[in-house]
Amino acid sequence: MNKAQIQAKIEKACSRIAPAWPLDNSVAVNPYLGLSDMTFEQAAQTMNERGGVQLYMPIPFYLEKIERGEITHADIKNALTEKSLKLSVDEFLNQLDQVEAEGEKRKFTLMSVAEAELETELSEIMIDHTSHWLSVYFSKRQMNQGSAQQLYSQWKNEAEIDLMPELKGMKTFRKEVKSLPDDPISTILYGLEKLSIPEASVEAYLHALLMQMIGWSSYCAGQDWQNNLYGGEGKHLQSLLAILMGWELSLLSSQPKLKSSWERALDNLEDALEGFRINKNLVSKSVLQDAFDWAHQRQLAEKFATASNAEAKTSDRPQAQMVFCIDVRSEVYRRNLEAVNDRIETIGFAGFFGFPIKYKPINHADGRNQCPVLIPSGPQVHETTAEEKDLAKEQKSRLLSGKLEVAWSKFKSGSGSSFSFVSPVGLFYLPKLISDSLGWTRPIHDPKEKEFGSLLSGKGRLELAGIPFEDRVKMAQSALNAMGLTQNFAPLVLITGHGASSVNNPHASGLDCGACGGNSGEVNAITAQLILNDREVRSALQDSGIEIPEDTYFMACLHNTTTDEITVIDENSIPATHHHEYLEVKDALVKASALARKNRSERFGIKQADAIMDRAKDWSQVRPEWGLAGCSSFVIAPRERTKGINLEGRAFLHSYQHQNDEGYKVLEAIMTAPMIVTSWINLQYYASTVDNKRLGAGNKTLHNVTGGFGVLEGAKGDLRIGLPFQSIHDGTQYQHQPLRLNVIIEAPIEAINEVLNKHANVKELCDHQWINLMVLDDHGQISHRYIRDCQWEDLQKDELTQKENLVETL
Repeated sequence: MNKAQIQAKIEKACSRIAPAWPLDNSVAVNPYLGLSDMTFEQAAQTMNERGGVQLYMPIPFYLEKIERGEITHADIKNALTEKSLKLSVDEFLNQLDQVEAEGEKRKFTLMSVAEAELETELSEIMIDHTSHWLSVYFSKRQMNQGSAQQLYSQWKNEAEIDLMPELKGMKTFRKEVKSLPDDPISTILYGLEKLSIPEASVEAYLHALLMQMIGWSSYCAGQDWQNNLYGGEGKHLQSLLAILMGWELSLLSSQPKLKSSWERALDNLEDALEGFRINKNLVSKSVLQDAFDWAHQRQLAEKFATASNAEAKTSDRPQAQMVFCIDVRSEVYRRNLEAVNDRIETIGFAGFFGFPIKYKPINHADGRNQCPVLIPSGPQVHETTAEEKDLAKEQKSRLLSGKLEVAWSKFKSGSGSSFSFVSPVGLFYLPKLISDSLGWTRPIHDPKEKEFGSLLSGKGRLELAGIPFEDRVKMAQSALNAMGLTQNFAPLVLITGHGASSVNNPHASGLDCGACGGNSGEVNAITAQLILNDREVRSALQDSGIEIPEDTYFMACLHNTTTDEITVIDENSIPATHHHEYLEVKDALVKASALARKNRSERFGIKQADAIMDRAKDWSQVRPEWGLAGCSSFVIAPRERTKGINLEGRAFLHSYQHQNDEGYKVLEAIMTAPMIVTSWINLQYYASTVDNKRLGAGNKTLHNVTGGFGVLEGAKGDLRIGLPFQSIHDGTQYQHQPLRLNVIIEAPIEAINEVLNKHANVKELCDHQWINLMVLDDHGQISHRYIRDCQWEDLQKDELTQKENLVETL
């Protein structure tokens, strides 16, 4: 095997690791992203063997669902049939208590062999040591940007003089590190040869090596993702792989008696890429998980069947239209708002609203991306003051306050001032400490007020000079077409971004808008308002057939998903001619907020609905809100199809009218962007539920923030990725049920197939059961379910056949 072939295998192994983002713009990511070329069942086997990762819940979890009737025998029979397993349901259930993991697990790394043979904690030593070094390296790198090459070279330079590994049992560590090549790829090639890795097992071995530190591997993959997205070269993960290879080689030279055990392990790896050993435990869990997914699909079909007589949208002009993010938390609010005032039409669309911008606040050296991480950001908008004469004063004020904040923070945490600070100054904090603890005040200012306070108060404004006029028109046209908002405009159109408010919460950005890159959506909403209210833009839009009435006014809003408050940004700009309509809409928003809080409080088990607002400022609260816990379906259809259904805050809702979609370009855009993003969110919650130890963030109360880019559980160990256990479990039961995303589309099957055939990566997700795809017919009922290779199962025909068979039996 030549160097180019090995390089390809290195890149393949690295591609198996999903990226992770820093805490300040945490983005939900599918942790199985690099495994989509496998079926879900194959991925379960691979992850279990190479990294001890679980893709299914324990068998008792599913048995409890069966006992409660949530999974029926018919669901299990369907799952058995799909897997071509010739067992009756009773036979399958009876053998579950006899199922055990098959045989001894293959050992993919020398470190795993050492753990078993020497009964030491060498892997823990390696992980703790490397994790600490990486924390320091990336903290320094935030202040002084370095290349991916420097990650490996700096580690090698420091490891050559590091005594700690030798004191803990790796006696030749420094000598071995000194003998390593000076570049990462050469080190990996050298290691593969010295460890005698079989050609067929190279990718599996390297993947297993990275999975030893899946947290830091994911973070490095995230750094590479960002670099590659903007045309740079990302090789951080390869550098980390070389570091881990260095540990393997040091272990081999330190423990020569492992050589024979390693040779036996290598013999067992020969089939690593050729096939999968049958593991009856995983097969049984696979059947149970499929039955669980099938049961949920059946329940969804029943809900749509009962609401299929919903009245079609009339041509009457609505009093107002309110555009929400497709986020599952918006479903709760939209349902309550429509119940309060049925003249307000709600629309679902990705929360960046089709404006992929970069936002730069006053005095910030660089901006931040306000768009999905799948796409690069577009032009930059920046914050300024409402009055130009006030800009210099505001810049000076923020510069001074920023310096004071940094100085005060350093003084409080400095080793020389810690004792002297507590004694004379600490008592002055006592009243604030008491009021914070009782929830009368916030421990810190609301970060949204700090960052967007000027925009929310009207003292500041957003400057769009960085967006050329032609781009403004294109953005507006694309956004309105994708929203399906091209005619019958209401007098008021509220563009509603969303964000979350909490304190003492390292994962706070994970509660903000994923479509805005883990940020809240005010800036995108304001950008949309300014562009769509621009008369010149409106005039240009007429050329594309979009005529916005003179009396239509767009307003930017913010939905705080923790408190369910809606803030209208810049109320003072609303024309006097719209004052009456606005007061009615505002009244409806107040009532809808109260109802939404009631719904959410019931899920939390809180008797007083308004008490849910206190969670936003409670510094001891580990569950300020449920976020997207429970997300399990994505409906791409007109709102009328779901308007009469209580989807319990578990469904993403994207407005779509296929009759108006010429060439199905909008459908293609939805299936290749929002559908992928919602799948990422769903699978992050899924992974954090089925294996919180390896793919979740563990116990939130034990977290220590490291460098601002991640958390450790306790003082050491690997970087924790995914969601804390408290985000998916309420202490008694799971608030997130591990279900793969059910995507329900109202569009011709031929159009959906055309998108699948055009985009192999999307088809792969559906063919391999990472996404369950279904279709709504013209009556709003779920009629077909995707199988694979653009083949569909007619559910209504099968249901009729089942009824006929039942009649014959009787």
